[in-house]
Amino acid sequence: MWRIQTGRRIDARPLIHDGTIYIGSQDRYLYALDALTGERRWRYDAGSSIAADAAFANGLVLAADLGGRIHAVSADTGARKWRTSPSSRIWGRVSTDGSRVFAANEDGKVMAVSLSDGSPLWSFQAGNAVYGGVVLEGGSALFTSYDGWVYSLDAATGSAQWKAELLWGSNSTKAVGDLVIVGSWDRVFALDARTGRLEWNFWTGGATRSVAAAGDALIFGSDDGYVYSVSLEDGSLSWRYEIGHAISSTPAVSEGLVYVGARDGVVHALAAASGSPVWTFGTGDDVNAPIAVHDGIVYVGSDGGSLYALAAGFPDGYTSAAVEQPARMEFQPLSPDEMRARLREVFASNAEVLGETAVFSGDGKTVYERDSSDLVVEVFENGYYLLTGRSIQDDGWEAVYLTRSDYDQLADELGDPGLKSFVGWCCIRVDSGLRLIMRGDEPQNAATATTAHEAGHALQRLLNPVQSKSYSRDSLIGAMGEAQAYTFEVALIRKIGEYAGVETFKWPDGYRWDGYLAQWREGLRASVDDLTQEHDRGRLMMWQAVLRDPQLAHLREELERSGHVSADSMLDMYYRFVNLTPSEIEPYIESISGDVLSDDLNFIFGSINRRVNFGGIEFADLTLNVPTLVISP
Repeated sequence: MWRIQTGRRIDARPLIHDGTIYIGSQDRYLYALDALTGERRWRYDAGSSIAADAAFANGLVLAADLGGRIHAVSADTGARKWRTSPSSRIWGRVSTDGSRVFAANEDGKVMAVSLSDGSPLWSFQAGNAVYGGVVLEGGSALFTSYDGWVYSLDAATGSAQWKAELLWGSNSTKAVGDLVIVGSWDRVFALDARTGRLEWNFWTGGATRSVAAAGDALIFGSDDGYVYSVSLEDGSLSWRYEIGHAISSTPAVSEGLVYVGARDGVVHALAAASGSPVWTFGTGDDVNAPIAVHDGIVYVGSDGGSLYALAAGFPDGYTSAAVEQPARMEFQPLSPDEMRARLREVFASNAEVLGETAVFSGDGKTVYERDSSDLVVEVFENGYYLLTGRSIQDDGWEAVYLTRSDYDQLADELGDPGLKSFVGWCCIRVDSGLRLIMRGDEPQNAATATTAHEAGHALQRLLNPVQSKSYSRDSLIGAMGEAQAYTFEVALIRKIGEYAGVETFKWPDGYRWDGYLAQWREGLRASVDDLTQEHDRGRLMMWQAVLRDPQLAHLREELERSGHVSADSMLDMYYRFVNLTPSEIEPYIESISGDVLSDDLNFIFGSINRRVNFGGIEFADLTLNVPTLVISP
């Protein structure tokens, strides 16, 4: 329809009011343009580049510049009514509630000034830069800082209402109903707007700087080159479309179409219901600015300083292709008898998951490659479903087994040769979700437990990604990560045992256990002072949580009554651990640690010794090769 050229790149979203577009440019001007023709009505010299979205109230256009000033300009004439004193650069949106104007700067200062004269009303100091500005919702001022927290302030007073730990920064914050949506480095988070509690998260393959709402869907682009549509209710994926270039531009959704720009210089129009491409328009420059749609016109700013007005809507004669949604297959677990049969296969020998089988005949020896990974995964997958009520496909990940050489090669390719010392690890990000990597030279019975252990890590990453981002080896947070994985491992294998009628918590009396327990006791002692012993420290924390966490008091009662903790109660412990924020982990560990370690050890080993084989164990290898099942609460 038309195009106008400013002096430098456009980063701001066009503001349309009463037939006029107001748009700032990095050439330091705020422009007022006729929305139909692009004819300039006035321009205002802010004295510094403008990158922030403007706002409108009481006949005033409110804009901020990279000199750190907020400007109030007459919408009719472009005459300045007031401006604030300089501060550090303001990159994010300007917001207003009709009496106050809100902005945030690169020094982390969030401010409210009077709409009438720009006089300061209150300010709040965050721990680092605030690049996305302030979002107003229900009397709250919401923003995300690069100090790693999402904040909610009382918009009238600036007093803090809550803050939620994100661990890393974001310039994408949006309020949608009762949710605060935050796009970050590889996730989109949905937080409860009243409490800051994490409701769900969606994992992308790159940074997300752009989120738009459309009914019950959220639409956003990512640096991984995809546009996504997910459910606002639970974050489940509806569709995704590959553009192939990083996307920073915030999409706009109107009349059944999604409009989004990318760093290929192209504006893409996609069907909102399916993600199917409808039309494209090439600007010749990267498009990073948010897109606006108004009265049948799409307004797009580019890095080359151009503002485009394009005709919105579907082309004449366009017929959308029918989109077939794949039928969701309900997971059907094995029967208890079928599970017992699989356990006989898995635990009847120490055969490796990937190995060789020799067959002798009159013609000599023939060696066959053996792969029992499908059997191990089947047992694990059924246990996962029985424990959580979801399939691993529902949660978006898979388990794979590699030969030792391929396993080591992958560790080298990832630049982490230390992984070679592990029998498995979590995880690699793939299109379908997370991929658990296990060594195939492990016995089938032990591999089942290893898979369950790594599943505990994987599920933690899905449920509390902020906590997973804080993980570091040889630390208390690392020990908590191992406590979580062991807890889930034990819960899953015990659930299989409960379902199939197989004991998984007793232990056979004999020299192997005497030596193992003596060595483990010393490991527990060492783990208190040696943070490199995070696996033993994690096992110790499981017991101490049963002993002293008031939220898990029912686990101690169960342990003292029956001699062990059931699968569902172990899962309660897992969720208790997973729900901790990074800043809560060390105080939590301190709260459950006893004053005298020997008292805890006496309780632990007294409980274990009461599990001496008094009724027989059908699958002895189940305990001999998976000792964590027996030494856990």
